[in-house]
Formats: sequence, structure tokens, C-alpha cells
Amino acid sequence: MLFFSISSQLVAAKEKDIELDRLTAVFDEIDNGRIQSIELSNAKPEIGETNSLSPFNVAMVSGYYLFCHYTNLNSTPVLNVCHPIVESEYRKEHRTTRYVTIKTWKGRAKKVVQGTFSEAEHDDVDNVEQEDELPLEIDKRDGLTFIRTLTRLSSLFNPEFNSGHPPLFYALTFGGKLVPFTSSHFSMFQALLSCYTDNRSVHAPYLIERFFEVLDQKTITIVGVNKDARTVKKEAKSLITNNQKKWAILAAYAALRALTDIPLKNAYMPLSYSEVNERGYVTVSFTYQDGRPGRFAIESRYVGFVKRLEEYAEAYNPSKQSKFHPNKKPTPYLLPLGSKSGTHQWDGLELKIASYLKNIGIFSGDYLLDINSQRIRATGANNNIDPADGGLSVATSLLQNSLDTLQDHYLAGDITQNQVIASQAIEALYEFAQSACFG
Repeated sequence: MLFFSISSQLVAAKEKDIELDRLTAVFDEIDNGRIQSIELSNAKPEIGETNSLSPFNVAMVSGYYLFCHYTNLNSTPVLNVCHPIVESEYRKEHRTTRYVTIKTWKGRAKKVVQGTFSEAEHDDVDNVEQEDELPLEIDKRDGLTFIRTLTRLSSLFNPEFNSGHPPLFYALTFGGKLVPFTSSHFSMFQALLSCYTDNRSVHAPYLIERFFEVLDQKTITIVGVNKDARTVKKEAKSLITNNQKKWAILAAYAALRALTDIPLKNAYMPLSYSEVNERGYVTVSFTYQDGRPGRFAIESRYVGFVKRLEEYAEAYNPSKQSKFHPNKKPTPYLLPLGSKSGTHQWDGLELKIASYLKNIGIFSGDYLLDINSQRIRATGANNNIDPADGGLSVATSLLQNSLDTLQDHYLAGDITQNQVIASQAIEALYEFAQSACFG
């Protein structure tokens, strides 16, 4: 949705020779037909020459991830794809299927790989296979629409399009110069999206524990992982007064976001709490800054956390009118940023908590989605693996890898997270053993 929302506006403006300084992009469709949107601008970056969050650069990065999704190729061959993109037709049994073939060099394996975008599912395109190429059929109905849009966007904005074989993927500087993607483009894009895993609620007790640690002990437990030594180190870090509130709001936001999907920005106090229902849940109701009602349901065991958060937030931006400032309208944010009685909310849809989560030992992919080509390939491998052949068909067709590569890199899980889990398991066993000894 984000890619097509941005690309359609950029292509239309470019074809009419109109410069777009900013645009509104549809990010998601939520309940009751309402949409979530984000504002993107071509503002000059404060540092460097490239605005990673310009409309074109965001469209290109989202196009890159969609390309990885459609092809299951790794990052290097994807970034090496060049024009021209050839569209062809294939006839079989009185039916014509349109497809696009993509060829790119897979340097590490020293072979050419090929992706095919087809307009229909399960169409046979075996006749496109050529010598020294490994064909790949994409069974996704909108694949052809996507590659056409991406190709048009890439060609329109490249001032050097007619020279040689220009790249399909690139970024633009503020001055319109072509530059390759960097890690900054990907990290900024992921921060912009703030996509969460479906099972992040399992972290709620741990995150709430960190919130109370900040408030009651004025410390935060930092978790570090040494991959080479395969060790996990935990250290309680003392917080000075100025840092305590920053850590408290990060901890509260992460914990509350683990419990609900509703927008948290501009949520106002006071909160009201229902009785516990037959499922053991309590409904928490409130209003947003614009007067809209909001609510979310939590297990009754988490009510104490929400009430403590409300109490903490009241100390910074009270929900009642101040008798000392009778003309000042209260802004009682549940998650306040800024100084006392001068609070505000964050930019963008979500508060950025990636760095906080990493500091306390919750890594990418376990709470926030870590979007990269390897994870997309791993998802494809897990979803399509055939136990009958031990993964051979997935390795050689879908991923275009050897079976050993599939087992080593796509089915073994995340190494860093595995180490943290192992550390937590050992710690739990130790505590159990100690309690058993003294029981």
C-alpha cells in the first residue's frame, strides 16, 4: 500500500513536469474505513546530502523489500538488477500469460539467477529458461503490476537512464544525484514504519518489570551479547534524574504497545477501567486529543501497571485545570515527552523504541519486525519446505541455494536471539535450583 501510494503520486507529477515538495502517503487501513497516513517531504537533510525519508527514497526502499518478497532473492543480486526490464508473452493451451523476467548475477555463488513476475498464479513459464540460468516463477497475482510500476518510477527519475544499463534500485540526493542504498536508508525506513510482530505480548511482563525498575530503583538493566564469546552480560545502570523520565516513557510505551495495537499518540487522561469480564480482561477507556474515544482491553494482572503509568504521567501534565494557570488548557498525555507542564508528543506515528529494546535484550525480529532479504527468504523457506525431500526443492528452486545453505542460514533461527534465550534458560534453572536447595 505504501509503495503504490507514493509511486502513483510521484509518477503522475513527474509525467506532468510538476515538482512535489511533499506528499501524504497512505500507510495502513484501520477500522471503520479510516486510514493511517504519513507526511513525507523533500526537505534538505541536516547532515549529509541524502534525505533517506524523501518520498522517492521511501518508495524505492519499499519497492526493494517488495522485490525481495516476490523473488526470494538475496540483497546483493537484487541491488544488482539493471534495466532493461523485458516484458514478454507466453502462450499455452489457448491462453496467453504476460510475464517479466529479471536476470542478475549472484557473485558469491558465481551464477546467474532469474526471477519471473507473472500476471496469473501457477502458470507454466518453463520455456523462459536459458542456459546457465536458474528460473524462478512468482505465483503472486499483483507481481506484474508491481514490477511495471517500479520500472516506471526507476526510469523516470534517473537522469542517466539512457546510458548503458542503469540500476533498477538507487537513492537520490537532495540535488537529484544517483547514489547507492546504504544501511541508513534501510534503518530509517524501518524506523518510519515501526512494524511489530504479532507475538510481542510475550514480552509484556519483562517490559513492565523494566518500567517499575526505572521508577522504583532508578536503574535500568542493560543486556549485552558477545557473539564471538557467546556470552550474555547483564548490568544494572543507575539513572540520573534527567534521564529517568526518558527511560520511563520508553519503558512504558514498549510495555503498553506490547499489550495493544491501537494508536497511543495523543492519548489523554483520565483513564476509566471496566470491571473484570468473564475472560479476565479489563477495558481501559480514554479520549484522544481531538476528542475521539479510545479503548483497549488488557488482562486484569496488567491494570496495576497502567494505573501506575497514569499516576506517573499526572505528575508531569495533570488532567485537571491548574488554579495557578486558569487560562492554560491542560494537555494530559498518557505518554508525555518534554518537561513538566510543557509536555508534547513524538513525531511520526510511533515512538522510536528500537534502541531501547536492544539495550534491554530484545532484538530485531522479536518485537519490532526486522525487515531484510534474509528474513524474507527464511519466511519463504519455512512456509514452503517439503519434509518429504528435506528442503531440497525449496533450496534449489525457491531460494536458488544448496541444501546446506538452507539449513545453515534459513532454518536455524536468529543466532543472537538464541544466545539470549539460552542465557535466560540457564538463569531460570539456576534460580529454580537455588529455591529447591533452600525449600
